[in-house]
Amino acid sequence: MAPLETEVIALFVHLARLVNVPKSAAEIFGLLFISSKPLAMDEIVERLNLSKGSASQGLKLLRQLGAVRISYVAGKRNDHYEAEVELRKFVSALLRERFEAHLVNGLDRIGRIESLLGQLDPAERDEVGPRLNKLRDWQQSSAELLPLMQKCLA
Repeated sequence: MAPLETEVIALFVHLARLVNVPKSAAEIFGLLFISSKPLAMDEIVERLNLSKGSASQGLKLLRQLGAVRISYVAGKRNDHYEAEVELRKFVSALLRERFEAHLVNGLDRIGRIESLLGQLDPAERDEVGPRLNKLRDWQQSSAELLPLMQKCLA
């Protein structure tokens, strides 16, 4: 692998850690991003020394996020992939895929925590209740911020 490819891949691996994207998916995206032509999965497996399963899962995730697309290559029967270089689409999908689920899950969890509040003695309830209210406020603020972030990207 060329030093340029290695550096670009390393950059995307580093960024992927920030948003909890698997390393293999980041490596695939980095390789496709810097590639001058669409690559077949077998080429990706070989160039990155990945298992076929890992490459398949990484490509599936990247397609769900809108980070890669299938590209037609004349005379070839297998799918070829190329990176989506429009950052807006990728970030919007990442926000939707990664953060919306966490916001919904967090709201459900806060509801379960609040239902357990009644099991505490009154003094503890008076102490913990305002903290749970603060959690709900944080959750609400996050839920309001996500659509604004998505709108800014549109």
